[in-house]
Order: sequence, then structure tokens, then C-alpha cells
Amino acid sequence: MVRRDGAYRDLLRGYEVLIDGRKVGQVRRRQRARYDVTPGPHTVRMRIDWCSSPDVKITVAAGESVTLICEPNGSAARGTVQMLTSPRKYIRLQLDDSPSA
Repeated sequence: MVRRDGAYRDLLRGYEVLIDGRKVGQVRRRQRARYDVTPGPHTVRMRIDWCSSPDVKITVAAGESVTLICEPNGSAARGTVQMLTSPRKYIRLQLDDSPSA
């Protein structure tokens, strides 16, 4: 799990990491975190207060590593509107599809 900068939005706050509906940790701005899961399908979501990301479904093979990237889904000004109109899209969460080093 990698959390990108995201300018000023949620600057001092951490996002909760939920895997299969269970809180497993938290990531803060510019932080990386690693969570071990069993091989198979899993659902990942990020949450802050009543707002969250959409669910991201992943399947992890034995010995495989999957990287997800999260960040605020827009500017600080847009965040206020999102809290009220689309709280499940407040955080952007996606698979990192960049080539491994």
C-alpha cells in the first residue's frame, strides 16, 4: 500500500486500511505499508471518517506481492462537496500497474 502526497487534502490525517471488511492498519501521507494476506481473492477499501474509497477486488497468488496506491480523489475544495454527495469516492484507490523494478 502506497499513499501519495495529495497536496493539502487530508494532510495530517491517516486513511484506515480495510481488507475484507476488517481494519488492518493505517497509512499517512507519503507512507508505505505492507499487509500479509492469504492467497486468494480479497476486497480492499480505504476509509476516513464516514468517507471511503470504492472497494477494490484483488486476487493474490501464493508468493505474489500486489501494490495498491491511494490518494485523495481531488482538491481540498472538492473534498467538501464529495463528503456530502459521493462519500464512497472521497479516496482514490487503484492497483499499481507500473512495471516492477
